[in-house]
Amino acid sequence: MTAAARPFQIDRNLRLLYALGVFTMAQPGLLVWVAYLLSFRHLTLTQVGIMEAFFWGVKLVIEVPSGAIADRFGRRAAFWLGLTIEAAGVATFAFASNFSLLLLSYVLWSGGFSFRSGNDHAYLYDALATEGREAEFSSRAGVYGALTTGAF
Repeated sequence: MTAAARPFQIDRNLRLLYALGVFTMAQPGLLVWVAYLLSFRHLTLTQVGIMEAFFWGVKLVIEVPSGAIADRFGRRAAFWLGLTIEAAGVATFAFASNFSLLLLSYVLWSGGFSFRSGNDHAYLYDALATEGREAEFSSRAGVYGALTTGAF
């Protein structure tokens, strides 16, 4: 069978979406994140605040364009683009040697995160709609939200 001839397997795709959400949101290091930035990266609280402001500001600005890209090129492409950008941000953060590179890493990290934010729920709805199961959206979105919040 070719890739185009394979039937859409909604239950498998929902399990994969749940796994992706748990995997990407599991961040146990956040418990000590600010202490890490202060002690090991030798940042000031002002610099940490600037980085966080950039992170959430970029996320806010990129939300709509990332949604348009997902609508134009598909949810799967947007997921992969977001994961790639996010990985570039994490890699940049790992090797950053100064505040400017740390700030750039946060911008990339946040930009990638924006491609997943919202796209996951839209994908969930679209996947259910392919089999006329839109009525399950609320409960499935609740399970997804619980899994990702628990992982976080």
